[in-house]
Amino acid sequence: MQPPALAGIALGTLYSMPPVQLSAHGFGEAAVALAFGTLPIAGAAWLQSGIVDTDALLASVSISLWVAASLLINEVPVWAWRKTKL
Repeated sequence: MQPPALAGIALGTLYSMPPVQLSAHGFGEAAVALAFGTLPIAGAAWLQSGIVDTDALLASVSISLWVAASLLINEVPVWAWRKTKL
């Protein structure tokens, strides 16, 4: 198995597995942004060319930010609902 795939599996597992549980400690969005933004693009560039250059990493930034923003905006209704229940 290739290193980007192993890193993605590790991030996916550590996202919700206690005691690490990245999602509960404020690192969930960053882990998902890496797993669904940076790793797929950098991994595809690495598989096709054998190297990961800065162009591939720069291309992955916009997708990573979009994924993290999607998670954050999805949490807003939950946060607002919890605020009314306290």
